[in-house]
Amino acid sequence: MFRSLGFGVALSFILGFSLVAIVLLVGTRVSSITFRKPETLPAGCLEQLKKWKESETVTSVVVDLTKGQVKKLAEVVARLFGDVILTRATGERVKVWRVGMQVEPSGERDGRPLSRVILYRRDLAADRKLRKPWRVVPKQPYLAQTLVELPVWME
Repeated sequence: MFRSLGFGVALSFILGFSLVAIVLLVGTRVSSITFRKPETLPAGCLEQLKKWKESETVTSVVVDLTKGQVKKLAEVVARLFGDVILTRATGERVKVWRVGMQVEPSGERDGRPLSRVILYRRDLAADRKLRKPWRVVPKQPYLAQTLVELPVWME
């Protein structure tokens, strides 16, 4: 009986010390975590979205957004426009966001990549029978530029 009691006491000490070590380890890690404020959309972006909602245009372009701003834009667009039920070619009815997003790289600022976001209204595109409405918007000129400078005789 004393042997089993000794083993239990030893086991409880080991578990207790392990728990203390875990708490100390987590405590040192938690202090190094910093919480960032959510990024805000650029000035005028919300007004642009509201004007676009009232107009009957299929696409709208928002330029020079960071990764956090693209996420915030997706939240705002989902809340502002909501869902729509569309019928596929197979006859299946699906519920999707009313606005789709096509994100393209557009450069960088201070070492952070920037994106160009093409927003398109799925309901208006379906009415006008546009299968890929983001292609209506012309590509940025930087996408057509060569990455290396060619010699004069190759141009």
